[in-house]
Amino acid sequence: MVMIDATIVNVAIPQVSADLNLVPTDIQWINSIYALVFASLLITMGKLGDTLGRRLLFLSGVSIFVLASIIAATAHSGEVVIIGRAIQGVGGAMMITASLSLLNTMFRGKDRAIAFAIWGATVGTVAALGPLLGGFLTSEYSWRWAFLINVPIAIISILGVAFLAPESKDTLSKRGLDLPGVLLSAFGLGALVFGLIEGQSYGWWAPRGSDIAIGPFAWPINAISPVPVAFALSAILLFVFVRVEATRAAEGQAITLDLALFKIRSFAWGNLVGLCIMFGEFGLILTLPIYLQNGLGFTALKAGATTAFIMLGALMVAPASGKLTQMRGPLAVVRIGLILEVIAMIRIGSIYSPSATQLQFAPWLILFGAGVGLGTAQLVNVVLRDVPISESGQASGTQSTSRQIGTALGVAILGAVLWTTLGTSLTSALEAPDVGFSHQEATAISDDVVRRGGVTINANSETIDPTQLITGRDARYGIKIQTAAESSFAKATAYATYVGAGFVAIGVLGTIVGMRRREDEQDHSGEQNVAVEPEPNAQTAPTQESTAAPTSEKIIN
Repeated sequence: MVMIDATIVNVAIPQVSADLNLVPTDIQWINSIYALVFASLLITMGKLGDTLGRRLLFLSGVSIFVLASIIAATAHSGEVVIIGRAIQGVGGAMMITASLSLLNTMFRGKDRAIAFAIWGATVGTVAALGPLLGGFLTSEYSWRWAFLINVPIAIISILGVAFLAPESKDTLSKRGLDLPGVLLSAFGLGALVFGLIEGQSYGWWAPRGSDIAIGPFAWPINAISPVPVAFALSAILLFVFVRVEATRAAEGQAITLDLALFKIRSFAWGNLVGLCIMFGEFGLILTLPIYLQNGLGFTALKAGATTAFIMLGALMVAPASGKLTQMRGPLAVVRIGLILEVIAMIRIGSIYSPSATQLQFAPWLILFGAGVGLGTAQLVNVVLRDVPISESGQASGTQSTSRQIGTALGVAILGAVLWTTLGTSLTSALEAPDVGFSHQEATAISDDVVRRGGVTINANSETIDPTQLITGRDARYGIKIQTAAESSFAKATAYATYVGAGFVAIGVLGTIVGMRRREDEQDHSGEQNVAVEPEPNAQTAPTQESTAAPTSEKIIN
C-alpha cells in the first residue's frame, strides 16, 4: 500500500483534477503532502515501535492508512483529498518502519536472507505496479478506486499480522517520551524534504511567481523563495536535534535516536549508500514514464504496462535471492544487484529516441528489476545486521529516512537535470541553420516548453501544446521543429538516466569502501542482540531469548 500510493496518484491526478475542479496548488499538495509527512515521521515512528510494540505499530499504521484512503476516495473537494493524503503519510511511516523491525527481530541466520529477499521483491514489484494499476483503475473505473484498492489489502494485512507475527518491543531502554527529539526530528526532516520537493515549483532561490502560497497561506517575502528558508530551518533544527539527543543520552533520559548506531560501520555506510542508490534509481523511475507518455505518446495504461517489466525482473530473481545470499553473503548480492542496475540504466539511456518501441525497453527493464530485487532487499539486510534488536525500530526508521531523502534528491535534482538539458538542447537545435530561429526566439520556445506548458511562436502568437510539439502530433509548425523537439527530449531523458546510473555506481563503490565488516565487529554484533527480554504474551512465537541470543553459527550466517 505504501509503495503503490507513492506512484498511483501521479497517474490518477488528471482525472481527480477534472472531477473536483482542482486548482494548481491543490494538485501540487496532493502530490507532495504524502511524501512530506511520510519522510518526516520515519525516525519517530521507528522509536515508537520499539517502545510500544512493533506489531501494534504495524496494525495501527495499516488501520490509519486505510481510513485515510477511504477519506480520500470519498472526497468531494481538493482539500479533503489533501487531508487524506497527509494521514496516509502518517500510517505509511508506521507501516514501513514496523515491517522492517519485525523482520529484523523475527528472522536470523538463513531465514533472514530469505525474508529480506521477499521484502525486496515486494518493494520492487509494487513500485512498478503502481503506474500500471493506476492507469487501469482510472481508465476502466474511477480515480476513487486508486484509493479504495487499499481496503482489501488492509484486511488481508491485518489478519495476517494479527495471527502470524509475534509482538516484540524493547524492554531495556529508558522509558518515556522524548518530546523535544520527536518535534525537532519531524520538523527538521519535514523542512528538508519540503525544500527538495518544492524547489522546482517555488524556485531554488528567487521566487518563481509573485503570488506563492504554501497551502492556504500566502508567502510573505517577495525577495526570496520559501525553499532556501526551509533548508536553513532544517539545518538548524537537525543540528539542535543531534545536540539534544546526545545530551539526553548522556543524562540517561529517553531518546528518539541513539547516535551510537552510527558507530556501527555497516549501518553508517549503509545509510549513505542507500541515499545514493535511491537518488540514482530515480534517474530511471522518474524519467521513463515521462518519456513514454510525453515523448512517445503512450497512454497511461501502456506506459504502466511498460514499467511493469521492472516488476517482472524483481519477481524472477526473488526465488534465487535468498539462496544466493546464503552462498555469497548479503553484501555480495547487493553489489551484484547494483551492478545489474547500472548496466540496465546505461543501456536504456541509449534506447531513448523518437522511434523507440516497448519491446526495445523490455529486456533492460527486466534486468533493472532483477537488480532492484537483489540490491534493495539485501542492502536493508546489511544495514540492519549489526544493529541491536532493541533498536531495530529506530534503525529501520533511520535507514528509511535516508532512502526517502535520496528519493527526494533524485526527484529534485534529476528532474532539474532533465528539464534544464531539454531547454538547452532544444534551444541549440532550434538555432541550427536548417531550422532558422534566432537565439531569442529559440530561447523563448524552449523556456515555454520546460516551464509553462505552451509555446508562443513569432509574431503570430500561436500556441503549441508542448506534448504535441514533442511527440510530433502537430504538423502545422513544420517537421524540422518537431524533429528538433523530439531529439532534444530523447537526449535530455538519456542524460538524466546516465546521471542516475552514475549515482548507483557511487553506491557500489560505497559498499566496497565502507561496508566490509571489520574483524572486531563479529562478536560485538552478537552481544548486541542480547537486548530484548521475552514478551510474556508471545506464546506462539519463538522466545525472545532464542531470537535475541543466536548461536555462534547463526551469528556467522
